[in-house]
Amino acid sequence: MRTPAVEQAMERDRAYFVAHPDHSYYDRPPIPGEFGDGGGSGTVRVTQIGLGLRSRKLIAGAVGILTNEMIEPAPAPMPEWLLSEILKAELS
Repeated sequence: MRTPAVEQAMERDRAYFVAHPDHSYYDRPPIPGEFGDGGGSGTVRVTQIGLGLRSRKLIAGAVGILTNEMIEPAPAPMPEWLLSEILKAELS
């Protein structure tokens, strides 16, 4: 079950990548309630993995708190070369 905050985050992120198709990620403030009742500060890094597939990570400085919460299903299996590129980006 998705909360209204998660639905709002998904719509905001979807709209961002529609408006900026050449971007692979962006940072934004968290939406209250997006990551449960706690928190509300820091920065959310949203990474466009593929069409309709995004990863959200709540970051505080350089320390990741939550990692890779998939919020939308992939429309098709992801190619191995793309998965390896994502892993490289996540590790850098």
